[in-house]
Amino acid sequence: MSSLAPVVVIIFLLCISLQYSESFEFPSNFELCHRSDNECIVKNANKIIHEYPHGYPEIFLPDFEPMRLEKLEIKGNPDSPINFNLLMTDIEMHGYSNGTFTKFTGFDKDPHKVKIETESTNPRLIIRSKYKVSGKLLVVPITGEGDSTMTITGLKIKTRSKPTFEMRDGKTYLKFSAYKLQVEPEKIHIDMTNLFNGDNVLSENMLNIMNENWKLLWDEMSPKFNEAIIAANLKVLNTMHAKIPYEDMFLPD
Repeated sequence: MSSLAPVVVIIFLLCISLQYSESFEFPSNFELCHRSDNECIVKNANKIIHEYPHGYPEIFLPDFEPMRLEKLEIKGNPDSPINFNLLMTDIEMHGYSNGTFTKFTGFDKDPHKVKIETESTNPRLIIRSKYKVSGKLLVVPITGEGDSTMTITGLKIKTRSKPTFEMRDGKTYLKFSAYKLQVEPEKIHIDMTNLFNGDNVLSENMLNIMNENWKLLWDEMSPKFNEAIIAANLKVLNTMHAKIPYEDMFLPD
């Protein structure tokens, strides 16, 4: 139960236009951008999401449709109404390519001053996984093991990141250790098979409780989802930035 926003970070480098070189060939339908040209950068960002969801190896863009995570574990909190242990495995997040960027700013000529901010929306993100759960939800016992589907609609996403940098062979390379993620969904719908060992009455009642109280579930679970996705994305992001100098990303001022 997370957000589209990780796509923003995974491909942010590729959402801007690189200058052509012998090492990299950017698609011919992309125009080069100036650092301050938010309209141009947003246009290219949306092209990447919509036209290359299954990757572009030549520029280190991985397949992100669906995005996969190995597992996610959430421990029960006795001080919270959401007091259950949840293990999710074989996680697939479908729908990143439905997203649309509206803002992509913060690129400065001086790498010390780079502070990237993005805004985007996504009409629907679907997260499928295997799950195992036990504990209580609003004092009602919950237990089960099976398949889970979460449908998140009406997403509004904001990200902020301030990279450091290193110099190699006279070139500047950005490095990312963290970024901030803010996600506002309009609604979340949850479905789980085999709750209470397949008891249909108990399962239906519990799913009704979960979907009526989706905001409580989101507030409790989203930090762990975001942490897992951010960690995966930082690895990809820094792999790309280790290859492409910051000076080569934009048209000269």
